[in-house]
Amino acid sequence: MRYRLEPIKRVAQMRKTHLDNIRTYVQHRMTNAVTEGLIAKIQWLNVVSWCYHNRDAFGMAIYFHCDGWELEPRCA
Repeated sequence: MRYRLEPIKRVAQMRKTHLDNIRTYVQHRMTNAVTEGLIAKIQWLNVVSWCYHNRDAFGMAIYFHCDGWELEPRCA
């Protein structure tokens, strides 16, 4: 933090505030990127699915778009 350059101060502050997360990643090699992606997709569905009038239809849309469901059944 001794540097006078503002960008370097910001990087040092960011490193200090996120140090626990960096340690957790180095230790476990896991992130929450998949969870964040699913949440973003569900929020997108919530925005574009204003026509759903009940929770069951919205839940089915979430399963369809996030779980890989298909409209047509597979032939054996």
